Amino acid sequence: MVQLLLHDAGVFWKFMFRCFFSELGGKTFFVVALLAAWVATWEGVCVGRQQRQHQLMVLAGTLTALLLHAILVSFHAISSWGSSVFNFTGAALFVAMGTKLHLELQKAQLGVAEKLGDKMSEEKDETATVWNPLAPQIQPQWNSMAFRAQPNTASQAAAPADRSQGAAGAPAQTYGSMPTPPSSLPEWAKEIPKPVGQEAVNVRTLLFAGFLTMVLVFVVAVGDRSQYSFLQPGETRSASLVVSSMLGYILATCLAVLVGYFMESILHPDVWVLFAAKLGFFALGIICFSQAVLGLSPLSLRNAATALLAFAH
Repeated sequence: MVQLLLHDAGVFWKFMFRCFFSELGGKTFFVVALLAAWVATWEGVCVGRQQRQHQLMVLAGTLTALLLHAILVSFHAISSWGSSVFNFTGAALFVAMGTKLHLELQKAQLGVAEKLGDKMSEEKDETATVWNPLAPQIQPQWNSMAFRAQPNTASQAAAPADRSQGAAGAPAQTYGSMPTPPSSLPEWAKEIPKPVGQEAVNVRTLLFAGFLTMVLVFVVAVGDRSQYSFLQPGETRSASLVVSSMLGYILATCLAVLVGYFMESILHPDVWVLFAAKLGFFALGIICFSQAVLGLSPLSLRNAATALLAFAH
């Protein structure tokens, strides 16, 4: 009994490290890193806390997909040797996402070019208005003789009466004078609500980030050869191995999200993030397509050796 427990404990930790190190160089790691960097640049996602929340949703979606895959493989619901159908599906999804990012990249580049053009035109207009360095020192010269006319005696006589009548009311405003601001603002102006869009959490984009990550990671995990296929016949698939695999997957997934976080923080502006994600998704699509084609007609060792010898001759 003790030897059986020690054997199971050894399989538990070996399987955990096997899952951890295999995920570091797998497609799932790069998918999670690219998604964690990309979701932080979505339109409507404010800089700061909302970006971190979307990246945490990528982490949650990845772990959900890996847990579902581990449970299905453990109960023999799906094959642990991969599937060409899911590889073709993954290739189509990655190509579609790469195309979408390509269109977003073109739109972002056009926006940057328009902003640069507007800034250059504004600088040109400012340069044209201040071409004369003495212009701020020149004071406008009015016709002083027009303002030296004799004042009307009737208006001077009526002035004291007007002043006495206006003393109780609001102060009179002369030509060219600015109105005095009110001493206190009204109540409706004091209680202006703050913009909600910058602080409120966008639940729709959060759920979409988690769902998209879960679908992509699950398709990639089912299409690849899982770690259960490397187990020996004596090593049973049980709930302990599911827990063991999830421990390794959690460590690898946290590292992938951390890589995506640093990628989004280093690559500025967001155009570079879109460019890197576009290249990454297209590359992953090519890899999935090649694995799907190779999985259609698997060669045995004898047929593979025969094919290699034929190519050599």
